Amino acid sequence: MALCVAVLAIGPFRRALVSHYEYPGGHYSNTQDGVPVVRELFGILEGTRTGTEFAQMLGISNPWDFNQHKIHPQNIDFAALRALLSPFEYADDYLRDLDALQAFASEGYDLYFLPHG
Repeated sequence: MALCVAVLAIGPFRRALVSHYEYPGGHYSNTQDGVPVVRELFGILEGTRTGTEFAQMLGISNPWDFNQHKIHPQNIDFAALRALLSPFEYADDYLRDLDALQAFASEGYDLYFLPHG
């Protein structure tokens, strides 16, 4: 089975980040600042090679080493991720998620790598 990967972002709701959350902005109209929100990003389906490269650009040397699954923002190579994801069929979605990842990382959200496969 091929490796598919995603990133989980968990942090306090901030109205300024609504455009990066899972649902349309109106769904958050009654959400109070600070309430924990969870957002799954990417869902990379392009296979093991891409999933492994993606992990490395997050600072993870082995996608199956669960000790490394907490992502440290200072280890993320955003430029390399953009270059990796740009050619794919779902590039627009991936690049939107990359912008969200960058916003969540800068806001101190907890980020976790999720391998599937």
